[in-house]
Amino acid sequence: MDAFRADKAVKLVMLGDSSVGKTSIVMQFYRNVFHEECESTVGGNYITKTITTQNGPVTLNVWDTAGQERFRGIVPMYTRGSQAAIIVFSLQDESSFQSVEQWIDLIQKTESYRCKIYIAANKIDLGQTHLLNEAKTWASKNKLPLFTTSAKDQASVINLFQNIAQDIGDLSGTFQKTTSLIPPSKNDKKPNCC
Repeated sequence: MDAFRADKAVKLVMLGDSSVGKTSIVMQFYRNVFHEECESTVGGNYITKTITTQNGPVTLNVWDTAGQERFRGIVPMYTRGSQAAIIVFSLQDESSFQSVEQWIDLIQKTESYRCKIYIAANKIDLGQTHLLNEAKTWASKNKLPLFTTSAKDQASVINLFQNIAQDIGDLSGTFQKTTSLIPPSKNDKKPNCC
């Protein structure tokens, strides 16, 4: 048995306006919980979770960022080195959808290499609006994957992250390797010393 196990690690950043549900999506993904009242993120939060894909395990290092205008200046600190970004907007807030292009511009200005961008239309549980059709048309035109989510619905959130892990995992050369030590079993022979 190998003494080391290499996992694929992906830095993924959550972006979007304030109150669109970024933190709620992350908490549903990480802890399978939803809180009706969630405080706005100040700065950023970080979680790590490993997902099993067809190509093996992928560790998602997820950065949940603040969406308030006053924190936009520090967002590049979180996007730097990201292999993927989820830009979240609320289907109940048209201005959050209008901001999606600004978030994309922010990523493209701070990254010298390709960061794969995904769009999440959140709060689908509150009803489909004309905004969903507009978002689908826009995403198709811009060749960006669009997912509908509800932070209340674990299945839609898991689907989002599972698809991203699989998609990023299919791209070669995208990963950083992380190495985890696996303790030797008691049956492993100890090497003889010289």
